[in-house]
Amino acid sequence: MNGARICIVLFLFLLRKKNPSMASSTSSHVVIFPFMAHSHTLPLIGLSKALSHQQVKVTIVTIPSNSKSISSKIQGFPLISLVELNFPSIDGLSQASHCQNLSKIPSMDFFISFLTATTHLQTPFQQFLQSMAESGDRPLCVVTDFFLSWTLEICRRFDIPRLAFHATGVVSLLITKTIMANTDYTASSSSISDLLHQLLPNLPFHVTAADVPEVNIPPNTDINPFSKFMAEAEEADLHSWGVIVNSFLELEIDHIPLLESFYSNGAKAWCIGPTSLYGQQTNASKDTNNHHNEDDTISLMNWLDARKAEAGAAAPVIYAAFGTQAVLTDAQLEAVALGLEESGCPFALVIRSNTWCAPKEIGSKGMIVRRFVDQTGVLFHSAIGGFLSHCGWNSVMESLAAAVPILAWPMMAEQKLNAKYVVEGLGIGIGIERVENGNPFVSREKISACVKELMVGEGGKKARKRVGELGMLARQAVEDGGSSFATLKNLLQELGSAR
Repeated sequence: MNGARICIVLFLFLLRKKNPSMASSTSSHVVIFPFMAHSHTLPLIGLSKALSHQQVKVTIVTIPSNSKSISSKIQGFPLISLVELNFPSIDGLSQASHCQNLSKIPSMDFFISFLTATTHLQTPFQQFLQSMAESGDRPLCVVTDFFLSWTLEICRRFDIPRLAFHATGVVSLLITKTIMANTDYTASSSSISDLLHQLLPNLPFHVTAADVPEVNIPPNTDINPFSKFMAEAEEADLHSWGVIVNSFLELEIDHIPLLESFYSNGAKAWCIGPTSLYGQQTNASKDTNNHHNEDDTISLMNWLDARKAEAGAAAPVIYAAFGTQAVLTDAQLEAVALGLEESGCPFALVIRSNTWCAPKEIGSKGMIVRRFVDQTGVLFHSAIGGFLSHCGWNSVMESLAAAVPILAWPMMAEQKLNAKYVVEGLGIGIGIERVENGNPFVSREKISACVKELMVGEGGKKARKRVGELGMLARQAVEDGGSSFATLKNLLQELGSAR
């Protein structure tokens, strides 16, 4: 870590010497095109706010059903505007607006159909860039999601730099790219472990085949349409002008050069996070008066206020949430709720199920919420002392920024890699061990024991100390003079020079 810090200091010194006070101008304009999923959209809204603080105009490209949600989050940022593109119908589903966000599709069986539907946005997106070019307002760059690979060719037609965005961090991205670039191995735990040990000897944790998402293990793309889609997205990603990462240098600087080595033409990885901190009120007490307008968030914040007033720091609350994509069975939700109750710790549980009913054993120490809440605001509330999380990268970064230790319970995608990074690499949490014999069910007893270990055990104390240290670095990174702040200014300068 000392060597990394020296590198960071040198980086910031050279950056400031080269660009001591980059002139901001609202003539700069950036287009941002998120994938239609909450976990991919939220960090890019944070990036939009960061750009607006630099007096850069931002246009977020979205679809009608997502406009209201995005609009509510950019109020008070006059330099950020929205443009809507009509979303096409999805094979096997109706044109209904509730199918225009990944969280709204009936099941992940429709994922490839959803991805395919996004490719039909090419013509309206090209027409939008054409209108900008004709009006003399050609954007400085276009930041698009990794899944929207077809945007690269459109951006090239207008000579606009395309920056790819990934909803994960440097380490997980580095691991998956290393595996996808080395197909001459068998899909066994030992071979993947050997491959990564040889090519990435400085990884902060041990990786096996069970930790790697299946999508990142290259199959026969001729017979697997999803893998074909991902291969095309990977190819476009590697030929983009650069890559935006929701992370910060102090956390992952040792791994950035290796990640950048995969990209062509000297493309860089720009760490500008934690994006959740842009436009947020964060202070030492971790309280926020900037409550979200949704009723459930207000109710939860009021409940946390009451818990804080009643117990103070003596009984911190554990917050439990599993993101917008993971689906827990009613039996598993039952075990979660009862495990939290039996731990004796006050808890707030956010769920997505419309069928599960809370058990009668849940007392006044627990609150159950059934809708999306302002998670960043919740984590920064001073009553919160732990986070039972699926370890989506947004949640990891939000928890780290709020200095809240994590009880890691990965569900899907790259979350197992994130969970190992949280527990073994960063030391900011403890893990729930899942059975890998086809039965992923976790008992109430296991959940209760792990919650107690996080909240009052020795493992939790160590994680709390470590996350406090990294949380301070995360908050400093986005402040004026911090690493992410400086990286963003340098990015804008290089884009301006490339025009």
